[in-house]
Amino acid sequence: MVLDACLARGTKRKFSQRTLFQLNFCSRSKVKIHAIELDDASTTVSQSGPNNGSLCVTNRKSDDVRGFEAYTNNRCEVPLNSEVMQTYRIGSTENPVTDDRINYRVDLASLLPENEMSTYDIDKNVDDISGLFLETFIVGRRFGDEVELTTGASVLLLRDPDNVKDPNAVKVLSADCGCSKMLGFLPRELAQFLSPLMDKFCLTFEGSITSVPKHASAVVPIQIVCQDKLRCGERDCDNLHALERLWKHALCVAESAKNHPPSVPKYQQNFIVLIQEVLRSDPHLFTDDEKNFLGTFTSLLEDSQRLFVRLYSRKGPWFRRSNISYPEVLDCEQAIKDLSAAGYISSIESIKELQKNELKEVLNVLTVSELREILCMLNEKCSRGTRKQDFIGSLLSAYDKGLCPLLQSIVLKKTGACVQTSVMAESLIWRAERLFFLNGEQDLSAFLLVDLGIVKYPTYNCITLDHIFSGQSDLLSYEESIEVAQIMDESLDENNSELALRCIEMADSCISSSLKATYPSTSPLKIPFLSCFSALWVYSKVVMLGVSFLEHAQRYNDAINLLRRLLNNFTSDRRRGYWTLRLSIDLEHVGRLDESLSVAEDGILDPWVRAGSRVALQMRVLRLGKPPRRWKTPSYSDSVKRKIAEVHVQGRPLNCETGMKSIFYGQDGEQCGVEQLALQYYSGEGGGWHGVHTESGIWLTIFGLLMWEIIFADVPNVFRTRFQMVHNFAMHVCAGLYLYVTFCGCTLGCMPMETWYCASTLTNIYLLSQVWAALFFRSITFLLQTAPLDMETDGFYEARKSLTEPLLQKIHDGMAEEILITSWGLHEGTACRGVNWEKHSLSELRAAVTCIGGPCLASLCRHLAQDYRSWSSGMPDLLLWRFHGDYRGEAKLVEVKGPRDRLSEQQRAWLLFLMDCGFNTEVCKVTPAPVSI
Repeated sequence: MVLDACLARGTKRKFSQRTLFQLNFCSRSKVKIHAIELDDASTTVSQSGPNNGSLCVTNRKSDDVRGFEAYTNNRCEVPLNSEVMQTYRIGSTENPVTDDRINYRVDLASLLPENEMSTYDIDKNVDDISGLFLETFIVGRRFGDEVELTTGASVLLLRDPDNVKDPNAVKVLSADCGCSKMLGFLPRELAQFLSPLMDKFCLTFEGSITSVPKHASAVVPIQIVCQDKLRCGERDCDNLHALERLWKHALCVAESAKNHPPSVPKYQQNFIVLIQEVLRSDPHLFTDDEKNFLGTFTSLLEDSQRLFVRLYSRKGPWFRRSNISYPEVLDCEQAIKDLSAAGYISSIESIKELQKNELKEVLNVLTVSELREILCMLNEKCSRGTRKQDFIGSLLSAYDKGLCPLLQSIVLKKTGACVQTSVMAESLIWRAERLFFLNGEQDLSAFLLVDLGIVKYPTYNCITLDHIFSGQSDLLSYEESIEVAQIMDESLDENNSELALRCIEMADSCISSSLKATYPSTSPLKIPFLSCFSALWVYSKVVMLGVSFLEHAQRYNDAINLLRRLLNNFTSDRRRGYWTLRLSIDLEHVGRLDESLSVAEDGILDPWVRAGSRVALQMRVLRLGKPPRRWKTPSYSDSVKRKIAEVHVQGRPLNCETGMKSIFYGQDGEQCGVEQLALQYYSGEGGGWHGVHTESGIWLTIFGLLMWEIIFADVPNVFRTRFQMVHNFAMHVCAGLYLYVTFCGCTLGCMPMETWYCASTLTNIYLLSQVWAALFFRSITFLLQTAPLDMETDGFYEARKSLTEPLLQKIHDGMAEEILITSWGLHEGTACRGVNWEKHSLSELRAAVTCIGGPCLASLCRHLAQDYRSWSSGMPDLLLWRFHGDYRGEAKLVEVKGPRDRLSEQQRAWLLFLMDCGFNTEVCKVTPAPVSI
């Protein structure tokens, strides 16, 4: 079967079908980082032994999420709770872009508590640190003067407080022959502790070069020593204590650097840490052979490790062997041989090794001119177009028809030997990335986002009591379900009805068989908010897509059967409202009105049917349940049919086409949408209101800021990784995203993101990143935002009720503005679900919470906390406010509708709820002004 063949390929690709809006099980982003040097952060948590009764926990209460590889040797032993598997602290601050990239980052000031300082005891007294040596490195050599280095050459340290990149910067100068030429800087992590010693205690440091690297820009190992003693006037208790802590932290940083010397590129360190952590936290999800395979990576030569990470991070899959060259890989040929022997890459060197299904992939290695040349050699013409894929299609078509049997040999003669990452390596590392990040959007580039300061992760504790996957069979079933979902996605892209139906059939069958197999089982069920990591959940998404596919094909009876099985099989699921509504609608389509009415009535009684779905079903019952089908009027009739205040605004339209967004001329004569026209009306004759067009955005931002400590509270299992990101359903960026930018007045146009990574040096990568990072990654970071895994479940409120209610009481009592200001100051720029730092200013948020008032705001926050998923969309378009004096005001929420628009059920549900809470709400209908004749 076609589907079986697709599954057998084992290929994993990033989704591009927008209908899989909440799946996002991409294997590897098409936006690939070709050459990355970045920092990262980690926490090592592992059981010391199978029966030793202790848990090895790395203290990671750090202000920087970068450099987690440096933490792995700073562990503390704690008693092992029989339930607790992992717990660690994650923190982050803004990480400015620096050109002085160091290969380890750690804030040991917060890393080591007082009682653990004894690990780094000093033999001498703290007032006599003179003569003590520190081994470190000179970094940032390219910023220094050109000086010929020699082993044993003297150096001295000089503070550089005016450094715009780092006010703690310490320069390293040459002390020989009286020429104080700058050689570079101390690593940032060490400088943050030595700089206060030099500033506050006036200590001086000198040293010598211990070895000279081969490359001029490489880090230089040095040994430094303090030349001074603490002056008598500075030997009070506080000064001695401060000196002791700073010096011990400096020792700690230097010790950490020994295990991770800066000569190792960051992308290499990041990759190793990712693999090691997955093997440490989830060893039960790999076979012994798989663990041995991944474990051998660290035993490979440095060149081999770097080359593999480089190739894995590129688009591929095939690469010309002759074109593989990287400045940090000294011997590419030997690295290729070692990787091939270890099974990490495979190669094609002769026609015997080139399989027919690999021909298209190898053809992609050729340039357009080379493809055109081959076509000319074969006397073939490309009648499909002039793009690269058109030429490849023409060649493959001629090959399939037998017109060019020598195509394989001609292609290999052009390309020469080619290499690609092996199937096993690709599959296992794909699995490791998914286990590390727990989503399909992130990859190694997540470290780069932190290094560039684009993403700042919040501080939270990871407390892991349960595995997400109980065993390898559970994980493999999940992976296979993702494969089916990806094939379903491809079939929808290509309008392949046969393959789509096969996917639907398979998903439906797997759901039925899985439920039958688990029904008699007495084993504990998966935690509800972890159920999305199950094959059953993924297959249900495929079936949902199948329902839409069948409805579009007007196969309503088949859609009805699928919906009934979904409702029967998933009895406690938030999606039941949508399924019930679709089932009622499809039954009406086939003329089964009585059944449609009964389904709607039953759905209203279902506790899992909420918000807009519930209102939609209520409206259907009122419409279908008229006599003679039903004689009794439902009790909710008056409530759902309540009159919502309306205001009518007239404007001069620019377009009146159906299906087009309504455009009007504003009061200033400029073109605008209906929302902007309404804002102009309310700011003038509508009452002098201030306001913003925000829909749900400002409310979710206010909720996130007010409830910050609740969202990131210590709750087991809800935070699993240091880079935890969840999908923001308000935005979705499809795979193969192209960047449209104008730079220096020149339009770069539609450029594939991988083109930006073609630079051959790490420096170019960082220079190019300045151009696209702000434009591209800002949208990506809003697509993925940090939140606990249970945020969209009923368990979110229940697990935090004891913390939530006291905070809501403070909000009710009028402390919202104070909480908001404090939260903004502490967390500005930090990734949090729903919080949009750029769109909403602090002054707007303060005005909003002040004018809304405590009781209404507390009700809204409680509502979102109890059911974030159902109520995080559909809020009114406009939030308006106006002050009466300095500290009192009023607010109004307005839903704006154009000439042909009507309220959706979700919007009506919100307006009715807000009215119940005491909000001032109304609908503003914008209509064209009558034309005078």
